[in-house]
Order: sequence, then C-alpha cells, then structure tokens
Amino acid sequence: MKRILLFTLIFFTITLSFGLFSYALTNPGRNSDNLTPTVSVTPKILVISDINGNYGETVYSDRVLDAIERIVTLKPDLLIITGDLIAGQRRELNYHAMWDSFFSAVYNPIRRVGIPIAITPGNHDASPRNRYSNERAVFIEKWQQNKLALNFLDESNYPLYYSFSLGNILFISLDAADDGPISTTQRRWVEIQLRLYSTYKYKIVFGHYPLYSFTRDRRRDILNDGDLMEILKQNQVDIFLSGHHHAYYPGMVDGIHMVSQSNIGPNRRRLLGADRRFRRAITSIDFSSTGTGFTIRAFQGRSFSNDFDQQRLPSTLRYRSSDRTIDSTIHRNDTYRP
Repeated sequence: MKRILLFTLIFFTITLSFGLFSYALTNPGRNSDNLTPTVSVTPKILVISDINGNYGETVYSDRVLDAIERIVTLKPDLLIITGDLIAGQRRELNYHAMWDSFFSAVYNPIRRVGIPIAITPGNHDASPRNRYSNERAVFIEKWQQNKLALNFLDESNYPLYYSFSLGNILFISLDAADDGPISTTQRRWVEIQLRLYSTYKYKIVFGHYPLYSFTRDRRRDILNDGDLMEILKQNQVDIFLSGHHHAYYPGMVDGIHMVSQSNIGPNRRRLLGADRRFRRAITSIDFSSTGTGFTIRAFQGRSFSNDFDQQRLPSTLRYRSSDRTIDSTIHRNDTYRP
C-alpha cells in the first residue's frame, strides 16, 4: 500500500512540474520578446535624443549612423531615446515613410544585437496639438505594431506613457511633447507608479521636454510643472532625462539629476551663458557594482568614443523670464550643494 502511495505521489509531482514548465513556455507573460537580455550586475544605460533631420526627411545623417554603430559596440543594457525620432510636425508629410526609415536605419540594427530600446514621444513625432493629430495617431499605430521588448509594469497608456523595470531600476516614460505642465491625469498616474513601485532602488523618469531651461534658443520650451517636480521630490526620483534642447548638461535641482541630452541630428544649440553650440553626444549612465550609485557622462567625437570633460560646462544655468512665469536655476551635478 505504501509503495502504491509513493508511486502515486511521484507521478503527481512529475505531472505538476511538467504542467508548470509547459505553462511557462506557452505563457511568457506581458514581455514575450525573446530578445530581452539578462541584466548585468553593473547596468549601463545609454541615452540619445533628437535624431531627426529636416522636415519630412527619410534618410538619417552619417552622424546618426555613427551613433548607432557606437551603441551597438558598447552593448548597453538599455537604450533610451528621448523623443524626436522622425522629422514630423507638418501635416502634409509622409509619416509612414519616415517611420519605415527609422525602423530600418535605427531600430532594427540595435534590436538585432539584443539591446532593448525605450522611447518617449517628441514634438516632431507625436505632437499633442490638434493640427498634428494624424502624426500622433501614426506614432501610436507604429509602436503598437512594434511593441517594445521591456518588462512593463504599466502599459495601459502605451506607447504615450508607461512604466517598466530593469533589474532594480524603475523607469517611467512621460508624454511630454509640448511646453507647459503635463495633464492632471498623467501627473496622478506618475504619482501612483512611484508609490506602487517605491521599493526599487533607483527611479528614472524621462520625457522629451525638460522641466527647466537649459539652452538659450529654447529657454521657454519647458514643462515648468511645479506639481510634477514636487511629486518627483517626494518620491525620491534619482534622474530626470529630457531632450528637445539639443545640448548635454548633467544638472541637479533639489537633489534630482536633471540631465539634458545633446541632439544627434542637426541644429546644435547653446547652453544658457555659453557662446558655442554644443557638439553632438551620447549620454551614458553607469551603475556601481556595489550598489552605491551611478556615474553620468557623455561621449563625443567622430565615433562617439571621447569622454567629454564636464568641467567645460557652466557651473550654473539660470533663466528668469521677463513676465516672471519662469524662474529656473540648474547646478552642474558636481557643484550642487543641498
């Protein structure tokens, strides 16, 4: 009798294990892309932005292709593109042709080597203004057809805004493709995400428009969203990444790293207080193997292999608009004092 019970127990255990194994194979969860890599002990994140050319262009510049080649060589754990992936924001343009070019020249070469990509909408690929509603609709269509290979935590508003994780890092992508504060609905969603996933060691939020002014040419093109900033501070966000201003600056405001990305496409811009236009760059965020923090730096040069010396940057960026609606001060991260 005992032998029969033993055989029955063994048979049941094997059957249950096989059933669970089969379920795991056929139900991989929301992130079913087999190209998603294992996270390294010391994750490296690269960030690029504003890779678009002139309006309607379907051919990416040599500098963009150089950047893609460098990214493939570095093999980061994640590439973030903070908006303006194509050259839109005019109603008569062929958006499908521009997106086809993006996937062929930019997206596919990176994904073929297993590097996951995260994107956020920019004003030239998904402007929320009514007259560009078709552009925004095509953006949604293309990214629903080409689902990002990420470990999504909340994708209910994907691809406009969403959250995901990579190891012990929480990421939140914003729909911040125009100046002025984000919607109350989205702001509330951000707060919920940060509270719901508060146990992640690091928290990174990214969007196209910055919270504060970085460059002379776009100093009024900011979110200027005090309520969002308060949410980020209260929930101990580590880094806010942005594009649109076309100049690299590793700043800090109220203990949060405010990092503006240089453009990879045309139209270089000047930082506040600077005379020269900033050269194209790739931002790199390297996390410590001891879990004690991260290092932010930028690569420049023809092959994007030269470490940029941030001591060459202004120690502080300040801008106050004449109508006093904008009062912005950003300190370079190595000069910041709480």
